[in-house]
Amino acid sequence: PIETVGSCGLEVEAVRLRYGPELGWALDGVGFALPAGGAVAIVGPSGAGKSSLAQLLLRFRDPEGGTIRLGGKPIDTYSFDALRSQFAWGAQSTRLFSTSLRENLRLARPDADEPTRWAALETTGLAREVEALEHGLDSFVGAGGMMLSAGQARRLMLARAWLSPAPILLLDEPT
Repeated sequence: PIETVGSCGLEVEAVRLRYGPELGWALDGVGFALPAGGAVAIVGPSGAGKSSLAQLLLRFRDPEGGTIRLGGKPIDTYSFDALRSQFAWGAQSTRLFSTSLRENLRLARPDADEPTRWAALETTGLAREVEALEHGLDSFVGAGGMMLSAGQARRLMLARAWLSPAPILLLDEPT
């Protein structure tokens, strides 16, 4: 069973990361507090460390310095499953599976009913385009979403993230 996290406040304090001992810091002294129910946007030019920060939050990497706490506890005290269950993750590259739109949405929340799925599509601006398809939600997206435009694939990924029951929505280059 996956342990629960309780309050999902997120604290990042003086975090440092580099990709090799001879390389400069990708992140150096990054910090912020995100209370449960709050929002934060990390903005900056390409190479500023936004994706690196996302990797740290999901523990694809560990920081070389500083601390990251979720629900008041260091994130390395949670199992990977417990930690990652707290994040609805929208990566830079869209990962869609060679099945229907409906099944791609079910990945985020298998128990979502039809109105909830359509609300996710409406929220991401994809509902009208899906309604116009001959098979609607049962339309095949192809390997990697090749039957969709790049924008449609991105919005489907956003709808999937929106559907997730995870309390923290983490988007990397969502536009």
